[in-house]
Amino acid sequence: MFFKETSLIAILLVISNIAIPFSTQAAETEPQSNASVNSEADQSVSEQQESNNFYEFKAIVGAGYQSQLYLENEIGYVPVLAVTFDGEYNDWFVESNARNRISGVLGRFYLGYHLWESEAEGLDLVWGHYSPAIDKTDKDEKEIPELVNLQTRKDDELLGVRYSNWESDTYYSLEAAYDILNNSHQSFVVEGYLGRTAAIRNWDLTYGLGATWYSSKVINYNVGLKDFELTDELFAYSTGAGYTVDFEISAQTPISESWVFEIALEHTFLSSNIKNSPLVVNDNLSSVLLGFSYVF
Repeated sequence: MFFKETSLIAILLVISNIAIPFSTQAAETEPQSNASVNSEADQSVSEQQESNNFYEFKAIVGAGYQSQLYLENEIGYVPVLAVTFDGEYNDWFVESNARNRISGVLGRFYLGYHLWESEAEGLDLVWGHYSPAIDKTDKDEKEIPELVNLQTRKDDELLGVRYSNWESDTYYSLEAAYDILNNSHQSFVVEGYLGRTAAIRNWDLTYGLGATWYSSKVINYNVGLKDFELTDELFAYSTGAGYTVDFEISAQTPISESWVFEIALEHTFLSSNIKNSPLVVNDNLSSVLLGFSYVF
């Protein structure tokens, strides 16, 4: 599904302020050796890396809804039972795309490496999925007649660069990713996201607006149709680059020491050359998640 999905990892930096008191004996104090200074610097870096290392498991139980994107690939209301994981070790990290609860819970995640970071911004290498495969069988694993000739669309596995900036209650990011392994469409996507957080009584509210641009190769790989794929219900289709724009909002509130109640909604608008494909059955997409999460 053409959902954008980039995510926020909270990076906690430990800043040590070392005050050296002045005294009349300062002139008599011997200067530190280079080895001692280097040792303290190495120790400071090591302590900072350790402070950034963390992991978090969450189990989510609830219900969800996703409107249908592809022909005969019905989703609708579904029970949700999932485990998400977020973690970081030195500069390596795993994200469940927590800024977008629906995408994080329903499967999208990132693997990444911090190329550079400060207190308010960072540059990362990221690997993840940006568009899924089309299922050629129905819920009962029976072949869908309209898609019998359809060439397999694989899940893309893209490697990209992401710039992120977070200040107070605002977060924004920009990323570009390419099918570097030539696993699917052999092209690239560009994503942008702007989000804000707010605390209202016992609720944590997150809302954001995002956009994803897909090259023509990406669009045609996913929703284009070649002559050998046609059936009586499908016609040949080829188009140019396209985009999606989506709005998301989620709210969470604790109900005990370990349990959190949450609700999330997302609405996605498709560009005309995506929704005009004979494989696409809706002009816009909606997703809802309602459930309880347990933090281990």
